[in-house]
Amino acid sequence: MITAASSGTVGSIQCRRRATSAVRMRDFPRQLRALGTSVSTPAPVVVRDVLIANVERMQAFADAHGKRLRPHVKTHKSVAIGRIQLGAGAIGLTAGTLAEAEIFADAGCDDILLAYPVWAVGTKADRIRALAGRIRLTVGVESVGAVDRLAEAMGDAAGSLGIVVEI
Repeated sequence: MITAASSGTVGSIQCRRRATSAVRMRDFPRQLRALGTSVSTPAPVVVRDVLIANVERMQAFADAHGKRLRPHVKTHKSVAIGRIQLGAGAIGLTAGTLAEAEIFADAGCDDILLAYPVWAVGTKADRIRALAGRIRLTVGVESVGAVDRLAEAMGDAAGSLGIVVEI
């Protein structure tokens, strides 16, 4: 990860920033060369000030248009980046798998949309019920059968699970 020099805060997330705008994507190749052989490729490298600026810009756009932002974690799969997004004002996160939702819930995210339909039987039913008992969980569904499986999985607590019908 490439970070820079002076302190700044995004919500409750402490981050490091350069006082000038010198660290930009155009500087990335030079910075990567400076790392030499200490980074084995392929490797994810994050230019932190660019990441923070992008998160802030997207949140400002949502705020300016009266929208609530719920970013998807499927691209970054990073608890640290998810925390930055939440600290900037996102209302929650969107996960693509039950495992992702569990990981982000374990890291403190208390509002997660599980975007992809899940057939809630067996251990998945148990995991969804347990997760919905800890956080505000919403699940995308695309069939009556999926709703029925979720209702069975949740039992008496079915009313605590949010549902988004995918059309």
